[in-house]
Amino acid sequence: MTGHILTLTSFMAFLGLWAFGLSGTAGPFLLVVMTVAYAIGLSLSFRKTFQLSTAAWNIIAALVFILFLADYLAFSRDFITAASRLLAVLLGLKLFDLRKNRDHLLSYALVFFQTLAAAASTVSLAFFALLALFVMASIWAMIIFSVSRDMEAARKAPTVSNLFGMRFFTIVAAISALSLIMSLALFFSIPRMGVGIFERKSLNTVKTAGFSDTVDLGSLGPVKGDSTIVMRAEFPGGRPSRAVYFKGATLENYDGRSWSADRGRSFIKRAGTEGFVIGPGQGRTTQIAVLLEPLDTEVLFTVPNVYRLEGSFPSVWAQRTGVIRLPSVPFSRVEYRMWTDLSRVNSDEPAPKGPVNSRYLDSSSEGQRVSALAADIAKGQSALEKARAIEQHLKANYKYTLSPRNKGGSGPLEDFLFFSKEGYCEQFATSMVMLLRAAGIPSRLVTGFLEGEWNGLGNYFIVRQQDAHSWVEAYIEGTGWVRYDPTPSAPAPPYRPSAVWLYLDLVRLKWNRHIIQFSFADQRRMALSAERSAATVMEEIKKAYRTRKAPDMGKAAPIAALLAAVILTAFLLRRRSLIKKTRPRGPGFYFDMLKALSARGFLRRIDETPLEFAERVGDQRVTDITEAFLKERYGHGKTQAAELEKIRKAVRELKKG
Repeated sequence: MTGHILTLTSFMAFLGLWAFGLSGTAGPFLLVVMTVAYAIGLSLSFRKTFQLSTAAWNIIAALVFILFLADYLAFSRDFITAASRLLAVLLGLKLFDLRKNRDHLLSYALVFFQTLAAAASTVSLAFFALLALFVMASIWAMIIFSVSRDMEAARKAPTVSNLFGMRFFTIVAAISALSLIMSLALFFSIPRMGVGIFERKSLNTVKTAGFSDTVDLGSLGPVKGDSTIVMRAEFPGGRPSRAVYFKGATLENYDGRSWSADRGRSFIKRAGTEGFVIGPGQGRTTQIAVLLEPLDTEVLFTVPNVYRLEGSFPSVWAQRTGVIRLPSVPFSRVEYRMWTDLSRVNSDEPAPKGPVNSRYLDSSSEGQRVSALAADIAKGQSALEKARAIEQHLKANYKYTLSPRNKGGSGPLEDFLFFSKEGYCEQFATSMVMLLRAAGIPSRLVTGFLEGEWNGLGNYFIVRQQDAHSWVEAYIEGTGWVRYDPTPSAPAPPYRPSAVWLYLDLVRLKWNRHIIQFSFADQRRMALSAERSAATVMEEIKKAYRTRKAPDMGKAAPIAALLAAVILTAFLLRRRSLIKKTRPRGPGFYFDMLKALSARGFLRRIDETPLEFAERVGDQRVTDITEAFLKERYGHGKTQAAELEKIRKAVRELKKG
């Protein structure tokens, strides 16, 4: 029994290390140190060669508590981080002092709290595997210690040598699976709560560039080789027929070195019954569900003409330019849905007039040379034709590179247009904006992300840092703000996922969306969907009753089948419960005998004892079966295997008549 307990404790220690690593509070060095300490402690406990006095352990515990306070107040300044490290150290110390069963149980309690700390700190799919193993190990521990306590009370060793063999572990695995299923049912049914006192204040955020009020020219270049995922955008209707641009910021003012934005036209929107109503909603509607990774920006990346937005936040700041921001940086994953028109024309924003119009026509310090180039590219054409001509000129005569050379221009724009003639999206977009303005067309720079990698398994785009992009919006009279992208086709990104990776990413998406991000709004949608399905079923039944025809259940057929199965199961369980209540306790072979005799006309009266009934029947087989029944029912004896086989044979003979 002791060997089983030590093996279980070793497994629990492994789970504790795993939880410590998932919590994100342990660096590689600390994790290695704790692994070595756990291994040494378990080894000494197995050999029983190390012991300290109670006073020594009390001194060590006081020192550890002081270190915890120092970590919380001076270093981490985060309760979850400091508590997770404290638990890891306490577990390591306890592994050196496994004397009694209560010491093992205390170590399991520490692993439990480490698992809680990991739950508050990680969104990894690996946590589900950790939780499943911890549940199984906990059930294993409860059974082992219960058996151990009973054996100690009886002062004897187990009589069955393979008590904890394969059958035992199969039963434990089955109970664990049932526990997890019940936990999932509770998870989806218990109402979601708000934030708690143990919620992490922040998660590790992805550093982004190009979405603040001021953006230096060239800031997007360094992220072009970064394959870090920033968001996943799901299109339930399938892949769109045209390229998707996710807008993050619009920038109007250029000083020759950097761009800046003006938020003066932002207005706040508060959530209503239909979420956030951003605009009137025109054109062809597309629904997009976005799961945004923790970023160091408050931007919600959208596409043009968003007219409705849903998300678990009370308010947003919106602009007519299509830029939507949260009131503050969330420091956590953000999930939202938007309904939009994927047209390249932003038709919701009014025409720029007065001071606004002049801001979109401001030139750069290289104004004269840029104006001359613009006049040379687009001569005497309409605004739409001028814009197309400038876009095509940049695509055809300039080279895309992530390492542009400086060849002596007075500024980045002049150097790109007249000297190096090479660069990446920011140089191309900035040049087109300045050329358009020189031609008298209001325009601005836009930063955001291109659509990224398409995962056909789940109908969503995987957008990475390397998909960061800049493009142009120009106001064309009579049309609206039109998107232009003067950047030539860039080389293929350095990272291309395999089919296996895409499948695993789909699993991660479902885990994050339906487990980590599961909220009261999701529960409300599930309840409304179930209500609509039930209403559809009832309507079809009523319609069939009125027309005296078989109902066309359609999509409601699975719901109807499920309801019928639930009703039938409840009826059978109720019937079985009633049978158990009316049927006396005892071995089943006696009641099989009564049933066989009843078919032959021998019915036992209510006032008749089992032995009186056997005497009245006058059959030795009935007497033998009755005596075995009385022995088990009232004498607490157990029928031996050989005798039980004879009784079953006698019952079969009575059934045959």
